[in-house]
Amino acid sequence: SFAGFCALIDDADLVVTNNTGPSHVAAALGTPVVTLFAWTNPPHAWGPWMVRHRLLMHDVPCKLCFARACPTNHLCLRGISPERVVAEAASLLDEAARDETPVPIHPVPIDVSISPMPTMAPQFAGVGVAGEARR
Repeated sequence: SFAGFCALIDDADLVVTNNTGPSHVAAALGTPVVTLFAWTNPPHAWGPWMVRHRLLMHDVPCKLCFARACPTNHLCLRGISPERVVAEAASLLDEAARDETPVPIHPVPIDVSISPMPTMAPQFAGVGVAGEARR
């Protein structure tokens, strides 16, 4: 159940997840979160807020594509190494235990040059839900 899921996250010392649902649940419950963030949406709009977190991203040329189905087999996620995830999780747990760093209000500095709804990257213009052609 969703209530059980929330209770599990609330009881955890740390959550490691992808964007965005479980990341927001963790943030709402105040549980530190490491989020592997796919670049389909802007991180300043969809990252966790008001909680200790690490937002892990791997830069790719197709970022901010807004595609519902990834035509590149999630290069932006596959580029994040397991070693990096473990290192960031350990660092965040240590930081939370020492309570040294203030809780960030926003996941990343807001870059006003990023349009909230950029046009579809040209290489993905024909890709829609589950690979169906867009009209």
